Amino acid sequence: MHGHLNAGLEIKIADNGVGIAADDLERVKQTYGQAGYDAAVWVEESTGLGLPLINMLIELHGGTMKLTSAKGKGIQIILRFPKTRVVAPTVIVD
Repeated sequence: MHGHLNAGLEIKIADNGVGIAADDLERVKQTYGQAGYDAAVWVEESTGLGLPLINMLIELHGGTMKLTSAKGKGIQIILRFPKTRVVAPTVIVD
């Protein structure tokens, strides 16, 4: 996670799972839009709601979600919030 009050906030998430084919990257941002997984590789069922919900919440804050992936290579998600949505941390001293 990288952040600076003048530049906004950027959060990067990555895994080394089954990945998503390039043709499916936009589809998985849509509600119930699932990637075409190979049944031999993908054993869990998904509703197709996780990434669309994240994308919707990011957009409501004026930010963006970028997906980078390749089938069999995992996925990297970059969430960017604009500086108008970043506030200085509050320090509470007892």
